[in-house]
Parts: sequence; C-alpha cells; structure tokens
Amino acid sequence: PCSAPLSSLQRIFVKDLKLGCEHHRAVAVLRTVVRPRRFGDALQTVVEDEQGSCICLRFYGPVVGSLVDHFLPEGSVVAVKAPWCLSNKVHGTAMVVHHLTDFVRLAQGGILFPDKWNLTVPPSAPSASEWFKEEGNTAYKSRRYQTAVVRYTEALNFKPGESLEIAIYSNRAQAHLASGAFEAAISDATFVLSREAQHERALYRCAMGHYAMQNYVGAIKFLNSLVQAHPSNEIANKELQRATQRVIEQTTGAYDFAEMFRVSREPYPQMDVADYIGPV
Repeated sequence: PCSAPLSSLQRIFVKDLKLGCEHHRAVAVLRTVVRPRRFGDALQTVVEDEQGSCICLRFYGPVVGSLVDHFLPEGSVVAVKAPWCLSNKVHGTAMVVHHLTDFVRLAQGGILFPDKWNLTVPPSAPSASEWFKEEGNTAYKSRRYQTAVVRYTEALNFKPGESLEIAIYSNRAQAHLASGAFEAAISDATFVLSREAQHERALYRCAMGHYAMQNYVGAIKFLNSLVQAHPSNEIANKELQRATQRVIEQTTGAYDFAEMFRVSREPYPQMDVADYIGPV
C-alpha cells in the first residue's frame, strides 16, 4: 500500500500508465462511468480520466462482500494512489486495487477534484453548502449512503456557517452509520458534541457507533448522557437496556438461550448478542 499523502503525489493519466509497473509516486484521478459489477472474486467498473481515456478499475479484498452499488455508485470521483495495471487474454486490461487505503473518494471543493466534473449549484440555492446538504439528504433517503457522505463532505468544503456545519456533520454521521463506517460516524458525531454537548442526535449516533463496534460500555456512556439530557426519548431508553444486556453477556456469559433459539428460527436470523470470553 502507498502511505504517501495525496498532496505529495504527481497526477498521472491513463495514457501514461505502463503494464505491470506500479507508479509509486503517482495518483490517478478517475470518474466511474457505469455501475459496478462483480467480477469473479473482484469488483469491477469502468472509469475515465480528465482526458476522456477509459479503463477498467478492479478491486480485490473485503469490498467484494459489500453492497456493490453502495460502495462505488456510478459518477463517483476517486483517486487511486500508486496505480498498477495488468493485462491478460482472458480478462483484458485493468487498473487493479488490492489495498483499500490506496483508494480515496474525492469531493467537489476538495483536493484534486477536477473543475470539469463539478456539479452546478442552481442560482436559486440559498448557498452551495445548503444545496449540497439537501442533495445529501436526497441520496440518503434513497439509501445511496456513499453518495450522501460525499455530498455532505462537499457541503462542508464550501465553508458553511456554524449552525449549518453542525447539521451537516450530524447528517454525515448518520450516513456513515448506515454505510457501516462506524469509526467515521463516531468522529463526526463527536465533532457535533464538541459544539453542542447535549445534541440529541449526535449523542445517539455516537452511542450506536460504539454499539456496532461492540464497545457496549462506550455506548452506555453516551446513552446515559442522552437519557439525562432528553428523558422523553423512548428509543434511547430502549437502547440503554439493550446495551446493558450486552455488557451482562460480555462479562458473565449469561445469555437468554430461549430468545436466541426463537431468533434462530426466523427466516433471516440476526443474533444480537455480545461475545463472552472466560470460564464457564
């Protein structure tokens, strides 16, 4: 994997890539032009660079297990660090990514994003930040969570006022939660809490991020703060009970086996229990 920051890498175009050569000090900026599809044990799409040259982009690794359209929707602008191209008679030529750290989504208004791919903000929009925020909301409602994250990031790139900035960070935290990026969700929610310590949604999203990462003690901390600040929040009280039960399971190994058996009989069982490691 390439550990160099994007700002230190030189731009390279598709026509300059050499087969079998890893361009260690280069970065390719690309835009997806079709929906991705599974390709054996990889995920593949077609991308273009600023000069209009196209090439297949192929990902290997844990990404293949994710929802394809959620990971890399059509129209995404990405940077690939240290691009590497392979070719064979069966699969053709493709740029290959083996390490997800070599792959970075780009957002309008940020580093390396090409001006020619900018979205046009309508003149009627109150501000660029407000417009991108609403675009993010629209993407989230249609369950395009990665697109929502990018739109919220773009809204932040246009320097919103403090109250709007807090709302955008809070929304992006929820989009991160929905896409499974729990650490990023906690980071965004924590930023909101640094500005508004009793922000209801940020407290909840921090708690749910910790819960998803099986840090149940951390989840309880935020849920307690949420219940104290907003005692009428029924969902918070229920989640507090659920997280408390997980801590009991985690520390004692005491499980509700009858409930676990009931869940196991459902068509698509999802067991919500903590891991216990210790004497039995």
